[in-house]
Amino acid sequence: MSDISTKKLFMIINSLECGGAERVFSIVLRQMVEMGVNVHLILLDDSEIFYKLPDGIKMHNLNTDNIIKAAVKLLKLASIYKPDVMLSFLHRSNYINVICHLLYRKYYCVISERTYTSKRFASGMKSMVNRMMIKILYPRCNSIIVVSDDIKIDLRKNYGIEKKVHSIANPYDISSIIKMANDNNIVVGKKYICYVGRLEPVKSVETLIGAYIDSNLDEDLVIVGTGTQEKDLKALAFSSDKSDKIHFVGQQDNPFPIVKHSTCFVLSSLYEGFPNAMVEAMCLGIPIIASDCASGPGTILGGSALNHNAVLAKYGVLFPVSNKDALKNALEMVCHNSDLQAKLKELSIKRSKEYSVEKITHAYQQIIFRRCSK
Repeated sequence: MSDISTKKLFMIINSLECGGAERVFSIVLRQMVEMGVNVHLILLDDSEIFYKLPDGIKMHNLNTDNIIKAAVKLLKLASIYKPDVMLSFLHRSNYINVICHLLYRKYYCVISERTYTSKRFASGMKSMVNRMMIKILYPRCNSIIVVSDDIKIDLRKNYGIEKKVHSIANPYDISSIIKMANDNNIVVGKKYICYVGRLEPVKSVETLIGAYIDSNLDEDLVIVGTGTQEKDLKALAFSSDKSDKIHFVGQQDNPFPIVKHSTCFVLSSLYEGFPNAMVEAMCLGIPIIASDCASGPGTILGGSALNHNAVLAKYGVLFPVSNKDALKNALEMVCHNSDLQAKLKELSIKRSKEYSVEKITHAYQQIIFRRCSK
């Protein structure tokens, strides 16, 4: 591999507002700068930047949501600065990256697919257009980075993309997560189960609330996040005989102190790209209960829930998607067994180290720079 400090890398994303893909992008960007790579940051939208950027980063804002106009602007930047590699995150940025590459073949084109594509674009006219764009454009890049093997299989089966797809999980700055978890001294009066995430249909939080209501648990339930289902979920919770034990605490700038003191963390999603909040909880040594949804939880926890009940996997507990009774059993399995909790704490810490910033950034480096130097 040639000296990466001689390489010029364009990194492209829609925006750097608060979000999972944006967080990963900012980590990779920071690590590339620290390695000495000459990085140019390309943003499509003129919006607030949530994540701290490295000092002196060269930044260009295309300031348009029109794909063709953005591709023309990117082509102009490419002809001026002559990048060796362009790495893009999220669909719109990926489309623009590939279109520019078709017009200017002098750089290595890498796109990153962050979601389970077929489920993300399952129905509707807009989804149909996106599916068409993916089928046309994605095969024409040089490499595709996906966050799980499930997404890799989806691209092969449903979009005909057989080669050049590489699975790299999301990176986690474990030391920073631990430091943030220790930032606030919260008063913990009771044991509780924790959920962190958006309150949207895809997260199936009603399954968690329903399972909790039906369970025989002493622990409270703490729900961190906001979303379009918040009103309905509160109505479900507050109409039960456990209304005083279910707490909606809204979105938190730093949820880690809450997660740190929980008995277990629950992921109840219908599908995921890569479950960031779950792995962050694992970094803090929290036992995990997760739906065996596509994509990520089964791979991360090392098992599958195919028998319609809760399953003790290698690194946590899995239950079938939307199965309230199985989730109830999983909650009781973990919360009623202190020995199992202690074992799962150790396993969470062990597994989370596989997703450290250093390991994941090295994987990105191998894909991007080894191949562009061939």
